[in-house]
Amino acid sequence: MGYKTLLVHLDGSKHCAERVAVAAKLAQEHDAHLVGLAPTGEAALPYWDGSSQATAIIIEVLDALQNNARTAMAAFDRQVVQAGLGRPHEARLDRNDAGIAMIRHARYSDLVIVGQPDPVEVENVAPPQLPVEVLLNAGKPVLMIPKHGHFETVGRRVLVAWDGSREAARAITDAMPFLKRADRVVVLVINPEYGEDGSKHGQEPGADIALFLARHGTKPEVLVKTTHIGITPSILTVASELAADLIVMGGYGHTRLREFVAGGTTRSMLNAMAVPVLMSH
Repeated sequence: MGYKTLLVHLDGSKHCAERVAVAAKLAQEHDAHLVGLAPTGEAALPYWDGSSQATAIIIEVLDALQNNARTAMAAFDRQVVQAGLGRPHEARLDRNDAGIAMIRHARYSDLVIVGQPDPVEVENVAPPQLPVEVLLNAGKPVLMIPKHGHFETVGRRVLVAWDGSREAARAITDAMPFLKRADRVVVLVINPEYGEDGSKHGQEPGADIALFLARHGTKPEVLVKTTHIGITPSILTVASELAADLIVMGGYGHTRLREFVAGGTTRSMLNAMAVPVLMSH
């Protein structure tokens, strides 16, 4: 099973071009259909009383939202054509807010590509909770692209953060199209629990998941580290040492009505990531 439909979020941020560049390269590599989605957010506008003054204001806001979305769609089309993508692609407009729109379209996609939130940008950009909102509700893997940097390759040198959890197992399965194509796959186990009983990892941490990956045609290496500096700093340090161009890990969190709350490791990784990160929940 591979990625056959990729969904990338479009907005007016200065980082959107790099996000689209990564999406176009992945679509080419995986022979996938590429969809660029530009949500307008107009469906979330408050009800107005019908007065002429209110109507004029609403119309102005609607026009601005739609123009911003169409500008992002046009930029997407131009960039993909210039990149020479030999696969079909399409730009879509959705009237809902970014979270609802991305979740809905993600259900019909294999991989969702979003950007790392940038607190410096505040106009015509996605809300900062978008990556977590999609991660916890789309039911699909989410590839998060850092707000800084240029990523010539994604998925050639993969670091898998393995903690024996359901989320990490889901992430590995969802990342299999990357893992099978990678030149190097390193499974990182941090502060493992040892012992035959009550251990997530068994007698030899990382051995079982490495065997699982090997049966899928990969040649994984296992790296076990004991650290006191925290999970996220440890993952990022190893990723830097290995020159990894992709981190694969489980995404943790919970929902309360329309509140989307990331777990500690997920939140800290989203804030500090320096290379693309694929998360699954």
